[in-house]
Amino acid sequence: MKKYLVSLFFLLSAVMMIKPQIDLSYDSPRYLTIAQSITYGNGYNFIYRPDNAPVFYNNYILPYFLAPLIRIFGINPYLLKAVMLLLGLFALFFFLGWMKTYLKEKELLFLSIALIYTPLFIRFCDKVLTEALFVFFLTASFLLLKKYSISKNKIFLILLLICCYCAIFTKIAGIFILIPLFIYIKTDKDKKLALSTVILIAVSAITVFIIQSRLPDNNRFYHIKYLLYKDAFTPDLGYIKPGDLLLRIIYNIR
Repeated sequence: MKKYLVSLFFLLSAVMMIKPQIDLSYDSPRYLTIAQSITYGNGYNFIYRPDNAPVFYNNYILPYFLAPLIRIFGINPYLLKAVMLLLGLFALFFFLGWMKTYLKEKELLFLSIALIYTPLFIRFCDKVLTEALFVFFLTASFLLLKKYSISKNKIFLILLLICCYCAIFTKIAGIFILIPLFIYIKTDKDKKLALSTVILIAVSAITVFIIQSRLPDNNRFYHIKYLLYKDAFTPDLGYIKPGDLLLRIIYNIR
């Protein structure tokens, strides 16, 4: 019953907020054109640029996720946004499964409904962006870590590693998913998970190297450059000083 109620609130919210066109003010067009490049057999490249340059973003999962949908149905705003919404709904279910040990039924229901009406969901529910897919992999990872910690089943461990990898390369913030893994390894002394986490880190590092090795020197490791720019959207302003970086970190923590 709980899942049906959450689904109802979710779908009602989606119907009220979904728009029939792709929003051009975010990164949706970039992800869609890269996905188109993949469907045309052009690979992970900026197909709309005259030089067909390799894409320098490490978060490659979303374009490859979108590519089969675009291949079959074309760029259909309703379908693409419906898929994003379904990912969000599954993420809510994963969240329910993860938290049901810690909260009562009513508390879970109210918390899930509250999450649906958070500003973040309202802002991004109808956008073809990384947020929905990232939250899907993030909540799936937490649920799988919980299931693995109880059962020690290798299947849950393998699925956990896959979801963690996909979260890392869906959105750069996914790197922080390693923190709960390290905490669990420290508290439970789980050697299998420790070794698997080392393998995950190694595979992730190799993936970054492969993506970045395709690029000219001026585009490599763009995340570091973006971090140090005064304004990521106007690189011509130059780089910040070390003291400014510290102030930025303190401001964001607050």
